[in-house]
Order: sequence, then C-alpha cells, then structure tokens
Amino acid sequence: MLAATRVDARLTICAAGELDHHRAATFSDEVRDLLEPHDREVCLDLSEITSCGTAGVIAILGVRHYIRSQGCDFVVNEPSGAVHGALQRARCATI
Repeated sequence: MLAATRVDARLTICAAGELDHHRAATFSDEVRDLLEPHDREVCLDLSEITSCGTAGVIAILGVRHYIRSQGCDFVVNEPSGAVHGALQRARCATI
C-alpha cells in the first residue's frame, strides 16, 4: 500500500506491508504513476515495510534509477529493519 504527500516539488511516498516478489512488479508501476513533471525530489519512506526480499531490492533500485532519469533527487527515508537487512545483503546499504 502506498500513500503520497506533496509539498512544493517534494513528493513523499510512504510504503507499507510486504515488498516481496508478488508485490515488487506493481510497486514500481505505482511509484512511477505518482511522479508528476514538476517533482524535483522524491522521498521513499520504507519504515512500514514488514518484509523485503531480493525482488523488493530490485524494485527499489529500479525506482531509484527511473526517478533519477527524470531529473529528480531520490532519497530512501527510514528503511525498516527488513529493508535495511535486504539492502545490506545485496550490498546496497548506501542507497
């Protein structure tokens, strides 16, 4: 589940629940659908993600790549323990 708030050109997207192989494909599309042309910074709040697997890491990296390709800054804010652990295992802890 995603919830979005926008202040000026900063979009904050809060994700909750599991980010596993079932959810990863739709996650990327849902995030992309929220981006608007005037957005300049996207903050992805992953504090409410309860589990995250390899597919979730790939989805996060894909979202980061897409957002940066649109000329926006990308920040992961408050990754949950599940996300942090998955990123560390994938050697992407500095995302």
